[in-house]
Amino acid sequence: MSTTLWEQVLQSSKAGAARTAIIEAETSIETSFDAVQARCESVATQLLSHGIQRQERVAVLAQNSRAFLYFEGACAAAGITCVPVNFFLSVTEIVYQLQHSGARALIIDLSDNDIERVSDITQRLPELKYFAFPGSAHLELPSWIVPIDPNSRGDSFSGADLLPDTAIHRIMYTSATTGQAKGVMCPYGNWIANTVYTSANQLRDIDEHSRFLAVSPLSHMSIGYFWTFYSRGACTVTSRKFRPEAFVDAVEKFGITHTLMVPTMIIDLTRYLTEDADAAARLCASPLKAIWYAGSPMPSSAVADAQQLLGPILNQQYGSTELFSVSLTMCATMLRNHELVERPGSCGRPIPGTAIRLIDENGNQIHSPDTPGELLVKVTGVPGGYLDNPTATEETFGSGWMKTGDVGSIDADGYLYIVDRIKDMIIGGGFNVYPAEIEAAIQTHPQVAMCAVIGRSDPKWVEVPVAFIVTMPDAELDEMQIIEHCKARLAGFKVPKDIRFVSELPRSAVGKISKRRLRETVNDFSSTSQHTR
Repeated sequence: MSTTLWEQVLQSSKAGAARTAIIEAETSIETSFDAVQARCESVATQLLSHGIQRQERVAVLAQNSRAFLYFEGACAAAGITCVPVNFFLSVTEIVYQLQHSGARALIIDLSDNDIERVSDITQRLPELKYFAFPGSAHLELPSWIVPIDPNSRGDSFSGADLLPDTAIHRIMYTSATTGQAKGVMCPYGNWIANTVYTSANQLRDIDEHSRFLAVSPLSHMSIGYFWTFYSRGACTVTSRKFRPEAFVDAVEKFGITHTLMVPTMIIDLTRYLTEDADAAARLCASPLKAIWYAGSPMPSSAVADAQQLLGPILNQQYGSTELFSVSLTMCATMLRNHELVERPGSCGRPIPGTAIRLIDENGNQIHSPDTPGELLVKVTGVPGGYLDNPTATEETFGSGWMKTGDVGSIDADGYLYIVDRIKDMIIGGGFNVYPAEIEAAIQTHPQVAMCAVIGRSDPKWVEVPVAFIVTMPDAELDEMQIIEHCKARLAGFKVPKDIRFVSELPRSAVGKISKRRLRETVNDFSSTSQHTR
């Protein structure tokens, strides 16, 4: 195992040398392994020369691109803590994360960001240093932005002293689906261990000829796969924004073998391939052999549709951002394709070296199979925790087991099934109602493309389920058809009391369905159909 992430870059650069390490899908620009090292060293030298100190925090605002990866590698080279900011956040959310993280500087890829947006950030935070990678924009930079040129040779990079395993490589912000985002501190020791574990488990089949398409954000999920591919001397193709047609083109053009997606991406891809037989044939004829997905459960009907179109290439992993902070791997369980068919609805068994357990509302361990409880994952790595939040750190990690906030059940063979998020659970008429179960039932209707269920307050039942539904194109579906469909599959207290048809479901910055935003609108939702019993 490498002592630091930068040592991993050096080892891979020596082994890979002239082989291609990174390709940008949009520009087709290729960067070799030895060139990646040189670019990272150049950026690191420029940051240090402008007064950024070792272990200080520097935020990065960029979409998936070679520039993003140069910045991450430069932080590792210089011993600077990287704070990746999800590009799709609002300016207010970005400013909060910059302030909360204590970032000294913000690095911006101007291929993605417009000057007006950046100006808004700088007006709110004038005390920060601002650096920019001009990229393909060729913009005349304002005086308050310092240009970063990865191709600059300048002063030679002398390297940074090795950092201890407890030093923080990254601060990653949670998606804040239930409240204010928290900064998860990720120590170097866990970061490197995750590469080893991922290489031995989900990506044990890759070699130097494999190719990874990064379509989910490198600021979050995809970065673990990138470093695993990099350490194996394999190439990553970056894609700035997921679009089904661009995904198919990239897989075909660049010979992609693996990718990591969230379920909404797979559902969108499936819908696109259903309508475009030529695209479906091209994708099936490509070298793509593994689509891993994570981030949320996917309805069994959607899995079946994807399997039918894509073939046996879907695999699932379950984990969380928090696991980067206290575990040797961010993945707690995994389910390969043959198990996906045999165990519908499961997210797999614990990967080697990981332990899970369920507890009841009194904190007692649940031993009975198929009994729902709060899911805990054993803390195995260097402790990180939440930035400047000792109370939440103690609540989540203090027992030596990480509280995931998920409700799950474990069958007699040790397979985990995620029932729902604890905070998503609806308590109506004295019963616990899990939205994921209702969503799975609605999703089996052939005219339903996507749905989300939340709870709203009710004077009689305390809470009742509300279903937001996106229908298939040209579908003719009304509220009572959904109600009857649910009655045939669910207990009466689980049947949604409101049915609301929408053109699309709001998504978080990492592509998940944002139930927080649905809750914000549920009481004044007047522009769609509604059925109230």
